[in-house]
Amino acid sequence: MPKGRVTRREFIRTSSQAAGAALVAGSSLAVTQGTLNAQINRNQPEPILKQAIQSPDVVEFQLRQYLMKRVPPLPSPKTAEEWTR
Repeated sequence: MPKGRVTRREFIRTSSQAAGAALVAGSSLAVTQGTLNAQINRNQPEPILKQAIQSPDVVEFQLRQYLMKRVPPLPSPKTAEEWTR
């Protein structure tokens, strides 16, 4: 790059080259490392998730209470004409 004033075109070209070089270097680093292992294997959470925390009856009751609070009340018609709408 010439010394002195840098034009916009030269700045964009050099910064694009630097970004491209960083991208290539980063992607090659990821490829050379291979697959990354998780911090936990498949068999570790299985026994924990199999434990019953609450009985099915309690869960059903709590879900029913939760859902019934969110169901809007049905309209109550006061006249016979309102029943047919």
